[in-house]
Amino acid sequence: MKLGLSHLAYVPATTRATMSRLGAVIALEVDGLIYAVPSREMPGEVEWRADYMKWMVRRFVHYLARRPKDEWVTTLLEVEAEAVQKQLLLNVETEAFSEGVLLSLQDLSSSDLQLLANNAALHDVELKSAGEALDNRLAGMVISHGTRVEPGLDGKKEFRMKVAP
Repeated sequence: MKLGLSHLAYVPATTRATMSRLGAVIALEVDGLIYAVPSREMPGEVEWRADYMKWMVRRFVHYLARRPKDEWVTTLLEVEAEAVQKQLLLNVETEAFSEGVLLSLQDLSSSDLQLLANNAALHDVELKSAGEALDNRLAGMVISHGTRVEPGLDGKKEFRMKVAP
């Protein structure tokens, strides 16, 4: 994603549970190893997801603060589509994300927006660090609660879903 919103794929617990009932295995690569993610909700997963969505809103508000206002909606729509396409957000979450971004921007004065733009490098470092911490939290949950599996014969190591025949 152009904003670097995540380096890991994420599949919500309800989707994992549904796919499990259909015989699918949801697997994620973490540090070169592949883990089957449990079909049930992992401890701390809901809190992680809420923190992730808040972080995404903050990240995008800071991003848009540097852009002309007439580009905000178009850029927001592009990111929404990409977030859904890459399965970072569900459609309903995308609506909440967009509303959060727009409400946050409306609360900022012109001088607030200018201050965000002027301090962009500092904000980028802080938000990158916070995003990496969120990725590490998810990876930790997957390692702690998932089951390590060997890569399939197809050699794919990234997000994969395989339906048993």
